Amino acid sequence: MTTYKPTKYKGLAIALAVFFGPFAWIYTWKYDNWKFWVGLIITTAIGWLILPLPFIWAWPVIDMIIKPQKAFDDYYKK
Repeated sequence: MTTYKPTKYKGLAIALAVFFGPFAWIYTWKYDNWKFWVGLIITTAIGWLILPLPFIWAWPVIDMIIKPQKAFDDYYKK
């Protein structure tokens, strides 16, 4: 019996990064969980002082753009 594994899309990852900033890394949690935690800590520690922190918002967008398509294609492979 074959199990269904959904496909990860690079375009969706970029759109999530544009709209949700560091929370977009939840979409690619297996690879980017440490980036999520760093972004969340920085955002909560100093983000409320300077809203929004442009570099914290731009970091996931740039990261998703430069991430190779193969990372999304092979996300569920062992």
